[in-house]
Amino acid sequence: MRVGRFRIEALSEGHFRFHSDGSLEKPSHIVSGDYDFDIVGIDPMLVSDGDTHILLDAGIGMGLDAGSPAPGVSNLRTNLEIFDLRPEDISHVVVSHLHYDHVAGLSHTGPDHKTHTTLPNATVWVHEWEWDHAVASHGRPTGLQDMGYQIDDLLRLKADGRMRTFAGETWELIPGITLLKTGGHTPGHVITRLRDAGESAYYLGDLVPGEPWVADRIFRRYDHDPVQAAHMRSHLLRQAYREKALLLLYHELFSRMGRLVRQPEGLFGITDS
Repeated sequence: MRVGRFRIEALSEGHFRFHSDGSLEKPSHIVSGDYDFDIVGIDPMLVSDGDTHILLDAGIGMGLDAGSPAPGVSNLRTNLEIFDLRPEDISHVVVSHLHYDHVAGLSHTGPDHKTHTTLPNATVWVHEWEWDHAVASHGRPTGLQDMGYQIDDLLRLKADGRMRTFAGETWELIPGITLLKTGGHTPGHVITRLRDAGESAYYLGDLVPGEPWVADRIFRRYDHDPVQAAHMRSHLLRQAYREKALLLLYHELFSRMGRLVRQPEGLFGITDS
């Protein structure tokens, strides 16, 4: 899919079932159109303009660790190979938030039993509020039915200079790509807006992770601040609808990219692009 000069690809790691203890398993099957809200897709987005290659979130990294019981499971490395890219080719990673299912692919344990970055030339960007909240939450339950923070590897990345923070409500990564702090799902949650040549796209992270959220089926148990999340979700969906923008969905089971349409009852739906 193209938005102006940007080429966008979904790097699907497949479908996984969440358990309340934060563990994951591969479900036996998925029935198209039949939602089970404990099953999610894991779909980092690759954005390229020919010279610069950027990831929006980084997946769970299953199969990256030495001795992994699932070495053949799709992950960042195997996904990048499809597009003739190496991990070394990625310049930036924009992290919507630091929950495990969005960042575990950033690092792995090598045969030397040490933590290594998966993307050796990439700078990982996270909002300073998100970093501070994750550090403050270390070792304490978040109270959310979500993957939560597992920050040990992230501290290694920060110490090695791979992870950097930014501040403010908006921040331009490169011309045409702007990061917008939304909060809601987590205190420092951000989305990514792409604009070029009169076209636009929004990667909404876990503010709108799949089509049920587009249809305004709000699941407050997943959000740190449900009121803020609902407000920003409504605002951004209306804006994307006005712009006829492409939506990029990280946890969607069936349609990872699409544009908003109005349903007869007035709610939003999404159509494949």
